[in-house]
Amino acid sequence: YIGIAIAGLTAPVSGYYIIGKASVIYGFLATCIVLPIVFKRLKAYPLQRSIKPNTSTICAPFSLVAAAYVLTFPNANSYIIIIFLVLSQFFYFYIVLQLPQLLKAPFSPVFSAFTFPLVISATALKNSMSVLAFPEIWEWLLLFEMLLATLIVFRVLLGYMHFFLKQA
Repeated sequence: YIGIAIAGLTAPVSGYYIIGKASVIYGFLATCIVLPIVFKRLKAYPLQRSIKPNTSTICAPFSLVAAAYVLTFPNANSYIIIIFLVLSQFFYFYIVLQLPQLLKAPFSPVFSAFTFPLVISATALKNSMSVLAFPEIWEWLLLFEMLLATLIVFRVLLGYMHFFLKQA
């Protein structure tokens, strides 16, 4: 449901701002509708331990919308950016707090679920900071998010290398 909002990230390159704007609006509305349903389902039927890393995808939708909004709307409303950013950061830290437990499991291809949400969250913060005049502390937060995203992507890469070399 949220993948279509990627069009908002590519709007500046393609020049299709109308499609980008529509995809961002759709992505936000769909996220507001679907995310409560996802949480209700997860509460009723928790994920099995082997696929628990998929939980990290919860932080991607608002981050994608935040990252795309800044690029797609040239005169972006600061209040809307702040709302998107607060939502994305809330879900980001919801996942970050679970990472130590989630990373204790032996590597499996499902660890790939960590990569996009953490990278797009850092991207959303970076894009938003270019528009908003945030205090310096936010630069430290961005550095933390970029470092964590890089470490997780590298961890997944190493995990895959080990996984496939073991298979060969």
